[in-house]
Amino acid sequence: VTDFFSERFDAEIALKTIQQLPPSLPKVRPLENMNQCRLLLPKEDPNYMTNKKQKVDPADDQTPDYERRIKEIDKKRIIIRKQQKAAAKERLKKEPSKSLFDQMMVKLNVGPMSFLKKCMDEKIRIKVIIRRVCDLRGYCTGYVQGFDKHLNMVLKDVYEEYVIKEPIEGTNEKKIITKHRRVGLLFIKGDGVVIVGRASPT
Repeated sequence: VTDFFSERFDAEIALKTIQQLPPSLPKVRPLENMNQCRLLLPKEDPNYMTNKKQKVDPADDQTPDYERRIKEIDKKRIIIRKQQKAAAKERLKKEPSKSLFDQMMVKLNVGPMSFLKKCMDEKIRIKVIIRRVCDLRGYCTGYVQGFDKHLNMVLKDVYEEYVIKEPIEGTNEKKIITKHRRVGLLFIKGDGVVIVGRASPT
């Protein structure tokens, strides 16, 4: 009843007397979960599954050289990992790693963002047309101090010209008033940017 290989094997009785039972296969590695038990099923069983990682035939599960074959596979894996680490170290020696900021700036050397990078490096004054929700607000001119991929930017020595609409008393109409101001440092949100270009020389 407690013999694992018997057709009359009773799991309940075996569990109750587990401390008195000697290990049936002391040299075989224990299976850690139910999924691994599928290796022991007959090959014609629909739930049968081969061990793809270890590449060991389930029929050899009880053979004396089973553990030896598993150890050989584990050794090969360790050797492969060491070779991969050594190769990675050699690549780092040949190609010195770049900082995160250097990697970001390399990406800015091409595409539309390269224009802002050039203006920032060469201290070129730019003009940014800004919008409101439903119409244009005006424009700003200044020197780029920083920006990101969302076109959020910081401008220095800024001249801003914008329009506001004030209601006319006694009517439903509004008059447009143009205003301007100078700001030392200004942050512009990218979702409000319409066009960016070189500022015309004054």
